[in-house]
Amino acid sequence: MPLISKEEKQRLLKDLKPLENHQRNRDNQLINNILPSYHMFESTILKSMTPSDENYRVDPPVYEVTPVSSNVNTPSPLSPMHSANDGPQMPPNNLGGIRSDTPLSDGYPFPNLQSNPSSINVQGSDLQPQNSTTNSVLSTFNEELAEIWENTVLANAHKLPNLSDSDNDFSKNLKLDIKVTESVCQKGEAPTIIDPQQYEYKQGDYIHGYVTIQNTSSEPIPFDMVYVVFEGALVVLDNNMGLIDSQHPLTVYKFLNMLDLFASWSYANIDRLVTDNGDPHDWCLDEIDPYDNTALSIDVKRFFQPNITYKRFFSFRIPEKLLDDSCEVHNFTKHTEIPPSIGVLRNLSSIPLMYLSNTADKNDRKLKDFSFIDTYINYSVDARIIGKASEYKYKPKRPSKFRDQYVIAKELQCPIRVIPNAYRTIDQIGSKNEQVSLFYRAFVDSIKNKISYGMESLANIDSNRQVISPWDSSNNSNSTPNTTMDDLNTSFSSLTPHSSSNTRLKQLYVVADHTNKENFKKQFKKLHLQRSENKTNNSSGLNDNDYDDNVYQYLTPYKKKSLTGSTKVMGVLSLTTPKQEYTTLYVPPIKFRNANQKYDTNLSIPLEVAFFYEHGNVKGKNSPPEIKNIDCELVVLTLRSKKHAIPVEFNHEMCFKDKVIISSDNDGHSTNILLNFASNHNKKDPDTNNFDQIVIKPMQDYYKQISDLIKKFGEDPTFRVESQLFKDLKALAFLQSKYINLPISDVKFYSQTQSNRGVYSNFSNIPWNHSKSETNVNYSIYQKKFDIAIDLSKCHPKGTEPLKNGKSCFDNFTLVPSFQNCLMARFYYVKVNVKMINGAVLTLNVPLNIEN
Repeated sequence: MPLISKEEKQRLLKDLKPLENHQRNRDNQLINNILPSYHMFESTILKSMTPSDENYRVDPPVYEVTPVSSNVNTPSPLSPMHSANDGPQMPPNNLGGIRSDTPLSDGYPFPNLQSNPSSINVQGSDLQPQNSTTNSVLSTFNEELAEIWENTVLANAHKLPNLSDSDNDFSKNLKLDIKVTESVCQKGEAPTIIDPQQYEYKQGDYIHGYVTIQNTSSEPIPFDMVYVVFEGALVVLDNNMGLIDSQHPLTVYKFLNMLDLFASWSYANIDRLVTDNGDPHDWCLDEIDPYDNTALSIDVKRFFQPNITYKRFFSFRIPEKLLDDSCEVHNFTKHTEIPPSIGVLRNLSSIPLMYLSNTADKNDRKLKDFSFIDTYINYSVDARIIGKASEYKYKPKRPSKFRDQYVIAKELQCPIRVIPNAYRTIDQIGSKNEQVSLFYRAFVDSIKNKISYGMESLANIDSNRQVISPWDSSNNSNSTPNTTMDDLNTSFSSLTPHSSSNTRLKQLYVVADHTNKENFKKQFKKLHLQRSENKTNNSSGLNDNDYDDNVYQYLTPYKKKSLTGSTKVMGVLSLTTPKQEYTTLYVPPIKFRNANQKYDTNLSIPLEVAFFYEHGNVKGKNSPPEIKNIDCELVVLTLRSKKHAIPVEFNHEMCFKDKVIISSDNDGHSTNILLNFASNHNKKDPDTNNFDQIVIKPMQDYYKQISDLIKKFGEDPTFRVESQLFKDLKALAFLQSKYINLPISDVKFYSQTQSNRGVYSNFSNIPWNHSKSETNVNYSIYQKKFDIAIDLSKCHPKGTEPLKNGKSCFDNFTLVPSFQNCLMARFYYVKVNVKMINGAVLTLNVPLNIEN
C-alpha cells in the first residue's frame, strides 16, 4: 500500500505497549530529573580506566577548630594575607591567593580542577575567556571531553576482564539479580514484576525495576564502582569459517549509554522521586525497605557486607533519538535515529536464566530476522560491579603498564527488545532521498578528483609513462545512482555496431521511454492535483519536468530466431511502473502481537507491459509475445561494515537502477547498457542490478586505484590522501551485503481500464490495447495495463512450501523496520518478474519501507 495517512497512523498507535498513556504521564510526574554536579560527573561518568592509588576505606583525618586565642593569623576573604610592612598587598580575588593544595571541605577524593592560564583573562574578578579565543576554547574543550570519554570505564566496560564466569572466589560470592517492574518502584510498596521479554519497547517508554546485590561470603567484599546502565550496542563478532567467538567481539559500537545515578554508586544521596526530600550529605546507612528488608544504601567505604542484600531502584526512558555525537564523524540525521533490535544475542553467559528460555534457541523460539549471523543490535539493562584486580586477587593475562587495573567482578544483563516508531510523510521521503543522492554524488566526485589528481601528478613525474584515465573503465559509471536517456544514446553508440537495424532499435528505445513517461505523467499530475486540493486551493506548483523521471522501467529487445539460426529484433518490450516508495506496517512476532490490532500488509502495484514495433519491420502481422508468468519476491537487504563508519546515507536509488535497458551485441547476447557492465548478461546470475554492483564494486575499484597511487608515490608529498577520506572509501569498499529473496504467493491481478475493468485470475485473459505512437507515426504500441495485488504475509523462504490459507509468514519470522546507522542498514524492496512466452524476462524493483 502507499504511505499511510497521519490519522491512520495515530489510530494504529492508540494501543501503547507495554505502557499506556496514563501510566506514562504518571511516571513523568513522579520521577525526579537532576543535573549531576561536576564532581559527581567526574567520579562516576568520567571515571578513568587508570585506578587511583588513594585508599577510600580509611577515614580522612579530623581537624580541630582553631581556638580564637591562637596567635596564628587566619586569613579571611575580606582582609589581605600580609601586613603593610610585609610588602605589596595581594587582591583577594587574584588567582595567586588560591592554593592548589587546599583540602576539600567534604573530605571526598574528588579530582583537582586545573585551569589553563593561557585561556583565562585575569582582570580583577573577571575570569572569563577572551572574546577572540572563545570559539577555539569551546572547540578544544569538546574535543578534550570526547577524548576523555573514550578513556573512561563506562565507555570501555566491554573491554575489561570479566570474572563473572570464572572460578574467582570473590565473583562467585557475589549474587546479582535484575527485576523489571510495571511501574516506578517505591519504598515499602510491593512491586509488580514483569517479564521484559514479553514486550517490545519504543521511544518514550519507561523501563522500571531494581537490582539486588548480595554477598554470600562471611567477609566483606570490596568494590570500586557499581554501574546500572541502559545500553544500546551494535556488536560484530569474530566469525572464522562459521566458528563464532562471542567472548571476543571484533567491534562494539555503543550508540546509547544511559547511567542511572541513583541506582549506581555515587558520592551523594539523590532524590529519585519528586516526593523525596533527603539530605544529599546523609548516607542513609540504616535505610531499609520494609517490604523485603533489603538495604537501600551501599556502604560509603565501598564494601558489600556479608549476608546483606542491597537493593537499587532504577528507571530509564528510551529517548526519541540518539545524541548527535553518536554519529560524531559524519553527523548524519538517519544515523542518530533509534535502530531496532536485530540479530541473535550471543553473549548469553551474563543473562539471567529466566530470560534464556526466550532468547536461546533451545525450543526453536529464536526470532528469525535475516540479519548477519555474527552481528546484532541489542538493548539491555546492565548491572556491573567493578573493582581493582589486586583486590580480587586476579592476575591479568595481559599485564597493564600500570600497577593495577579495573576488572568486572560481576555482571548481569537484562535484554530489552526495542522497535522504534517512525513516521515520514511523502514530502519528507522525497526531500531526504534527494539530499542523500546529492551527498553521495559529491562524495564520489571527491574520490574521482583525488584519483585524477594523482594520475596527472604521476604523469608529470614520469613523462614517458603513458597515463590511461581511470574513467575509461566502464565499471566506474556505476558510481552515480541515476542515469538519463542522454546516457543511453552515448552508451548505446559505444556498445553496439553502427547498422541500420541497431539504429532502428535505438529509436525504438527512445519512443518507448518517451511514451512510458507521457502515460504515467498524466497519472502523476492527477495524483498531485488531488493531494494539493486536499491541502489548499492552490495548484501543486509542479511543471512537466517534475514528472519526467517518475517511472521505473525495464526495456529489452524482442527477438525471433530464423530457420538458419540468426536472430532478428522484432521490437522492444517494456515493463513500467510509477516511481513511488511503498510503506507497510511492521508486524510483531506472535508473543508481542496485539490480538485486537489489524495489520494491513497488502500492496497494490500498477504495471504496464508494452510492445513497441516499427511499421513494415516484418512481413505480416507483428503481434506481441504473450505473458507466461508473473511472480513477485520480497528482497531483504542487510548491509554491514565491520569496522569503519559508513560515510554516506543510503536510499533505494543505490539498491537498484531506475532504468534497465538491455541491448543486443554482435552475438545476439543481452548486455545491460545503462548499467554499463563490461561482461555480457549472465544467464546464471541475471540479478546484476543491485547494491553490490551500483555501490560496492565501484568503490572497490576506486580503493584499488588510490592504493596503487599511494604505493607509487611512496613518501613523495606531491600526492597525499586524507586519512578520513581513505577510511570512508575503505568502509564502502569492504561493505558486506546479505540478500534474502522471499517469494510471494497468491498474486492477484486487477485491470483498471474502463473497457477491461475487473479481477483476473489469469493475466493472459487481460487483452492488449493497440495504438499508434504519439511520438513517431512510424511506430505502433501494444499495451496491457493492470495492477498486481500482493500480501506480504504470504511470502516464504525459497525452498519451502507456500503458506496455507489463514497462515501468516510473520508467525515464522519477523521483518524489523527499515533503518540505517553508522555500521549497519536494512532495506526492503519488491522484485517483480514478468516472464514472456518467448523466454524474455522483464524485472522491476519497487522500493518498500517497513515502519512501526
